Amino acid sequence: QNELDNRLSRIDELEAKCESMQNTIAGMESRCHFLEAKCGSLERSLRSLTNSIKWEYSAPNIPSSYWSELGFDDIDIECMDLFL
Repeated sequence: QNELDNRLSRIDELEAKCESMQNTIAGMESRCHFLEAKCGSLERSLRSLTNSIKWEYSAPNIPSSYWSELGFDDIDIECMDLFL
């Protein structure tokens, strides 16, 4: 009888543990769905922002006189013009 009581007690413990784990899983699944929805929203926002950005270099051209005033020779200035 004692062995049977021990096994029944153990079964009750395992069932309680199983129920607790199922509740934890349900909570995690709920959180996962929330995060997936939030991620999708952020991805759409990012796409919208990146589509509205002008992705070209908009700095003004640097005139050759600038490099000349800094002491660069004609060959260096020509290389800078090609580089920039």
